[in-house]
Amino acid sequence: MANYQILVENMSKTFWVPDKVEGFLPKIKNIFWKKKKDKKAIQNVSFSIKRGELVGYIGENGSGKSTTIKMLVGIYPPTSGKITCLGKDPFEERLKYVKDIGVVFGNRSLLTFDIAPKYSLDLYAAIYDIPAKKAIDIYTKFAKKLKVDHLLDVPVRKLSLGERMKFEIIASLLHNPKIIFLDEPTIGLDLLAREEMIQFLKKVNEQNKTTIFLTTHNMDDIEELCNRVIIVDDGKKVYDGPIKKVKQAYANWKRITIVFRNKFKPFVHRFPVFEKRKDYLQFKCPNDKLKQTISQVVDCFDIIDLKIEEPQLKEIVKKIYKEKMVKVK
Repeated sequence: MANYQILVENMSKTFWVPDKVEGFLPKIKNIFWKKKKDKKAIQNVSFSIKRGELVGYIGENGSGKSTTIKMLVGIYPPTSGKITCLGKDPFEERLKYVKDIGVVFGNRSLLTFDIAPKYSLDLYAAIYDIPAKKAIDIYTKFAKKLKVDHLLDVPVRKLSLGERMKFEIIASLLHNPKIIFLDEPTIGLDLLAREEMIQFLKKVNEQNKTTIFLTTHNMDDIEELCNRVIIVDDGKKVYDGPIKKVKQAYANWKRITIVFRNKFKPFVHRFPVFEKRKDYLQFKCPNDKLKQTISQVVDCFDIIDLKIEEPQLKEIVKKIYKEKMVKVK
């Protein structure tokens, strides 16, 4: 157990939710005695995470992602099973535990809306007993790296969503946490700002060995930041392991893109086509037919550019959900 910063054993969470009733008298009765039913949000999930790991936790809406994170940060306990983070029970020992973690929820701000970010950051520094001068040095350095240092004095209400998210990240890292839980950290960021955020988080992980637990709908974030992914579906874990392995198991095809001047002869195939124009063709080719197909492409087209790409993680995950595939061993 000492080797893991997060250890989850057979974790389950069941909620009571209102049950639908039919008929006039049952509805009257339901006003005073609510009819309820069990809703299983998480079912018998286990995993362990070592210090410094970069782990993506993904699933469709309603799959149990938010419920899992709320249990890991100590907002509420599991119905059954056991959670140990940094050697503590997150719910029972929450006051001690939260001193060593950082949390960013997309729908809950760490910043006060009507004041400048630096004042909220000063407040968090005081809460975590960080000397004022040291805190200013830390958050100014982070703000410069994320290119928002010129906004430290601007009220939060005047910031864009992307700018606010950068300050949320800074607030969560101010006390040098051992684990940081991130929910949609790149929301609202343009492509350049998103890349800066990803590189910033990688640097924090590399320098401080900070464990990062990331949940997001942006599969590009998972693919670029994480070296391991946990996939949940309907409250159950369906995969836990390297991204590379799940790609190998489910990505048995390549995306071929051809830009050409002329077509020498008809290109006869039965592959699904992603896009087709006068001088452009993009299609899906099974791995076992790749060599034969490339030979045929060269024979049929006067090629300007030829690109062969692996499928993206988001395409693979979509396929897993759609076809209810089995676990990768």
